[in-house]
Amino acid sequence: DCENYVNVYSQHWGKEKINRIFLDNPPIGTCWKCNEYPSSVEVKFLCLKLVIPNSTSSVSMSSLIDNYYSESTETLKMKCSNCCPHEKSKIACPQTDFCSRRAATRNQLLSTPRYLLLQLLR
Repeated sequence: DCENYVNVYSQHWGKEKINRIFLDNPPIGTCWKCNEYPSSVEVKFLCLKLVIPNSTSSVSMSSLIDNYYSESTETLKMKCSNCCPHEKSKIACPQTDFCSRRAATRNQLLSTPRYLLLQLLR
């Protein structure tokens, strides 16, 4: 029946928060002017997709999950939309200096599903 399906279906979903953080304000990662994250979004997931590193040594499942929920080592350039003087003036932002700050991604688990589905990516 439909009610049973919805109950089982809901037990497989989890929720995570994907934060973009500024690297010039450790360890919090918020903008040092306005104290906001450059980007933050909550996402429901059915299947946690983990990347298996290219390695000849064995890797444990727990280390793959720890790696997924640790701060990424890849960096990108972002601006703080709250503090960008160009946005306030409604002119095109050149995304230089203060509007081009090093940032990274940090995933945070908000709620765990009763049954965790994993997809291992090579």
